[in-house]
Amino acid sequence: MHLVVPDDLDRIDMILRSWETPGGCGGTIQAGDIGWKLRFGRQATAESLLEWRSPGGGTAVVVCQDSPDDWWFAMDPALARDRALADSIADWAMEVNLGAAISVDGSGAPSVWRQVFVECGFEATTDAWAHLWMPLGHADAVDVPGVDATSGNAQAIADRVAVQRAAFANSTFTVEKWHAMAAGPSFRPEFDLLARDEAG
Repeated sequence: MHLVVPDDLDRIDMILRSWETPGGCGGTIQAGDIGWKLRFGRQATAESLLEWRSPGGGTAVVVCQDSPDDWWFAMDPALARDRALADSIADWAMEVNLGAAISVDGSGAPSVWRQVFVECGFEATTDAWAHLWMPLGHADAVDVPGVDATSGNAQAIADRVAVQRAAFANSTFTVEKWHAMAAGPSFRPEFDLLARDEAG
């Protein structure tokens, strides 16, 4: 397992994007998740990530510690059914004594990953969930009165942050964290929108 440093983040972003299925979305960890973490800065984001490399040196698995009790794993879709890789990751998880919730994902419903973790003593959740998405292109864009991108507008950015803080009781989001997030490679300004009512 390799530690991730800030200079690795753009490369990790590209790797996660390359693992997304055409017209679909990624697995447990997506490039956008890394982008959202960047609100805490590049150093803190890098410290929350680990990288498992294949014998050839390529990235096989990206591991993200989302909280002290929650770990996410995403793997190269070509290795999603690789039992030896799954065993290696499970052995590592037991060695470092994660003792936490683990989320694994990849293309093709990698039951082998769930199996090896269950064999190590983890319990499988009964929660049912599925990715749902609607592929959109530039031709699908429409102008909606009162809805605008926040980028480049200091007041809109401040208002967007205020809306988020009001929506989540424990939110620590700030204008400074918005700028840190927006500076990352995953940020898509056309999707960072603010809607206003008739009163503005």
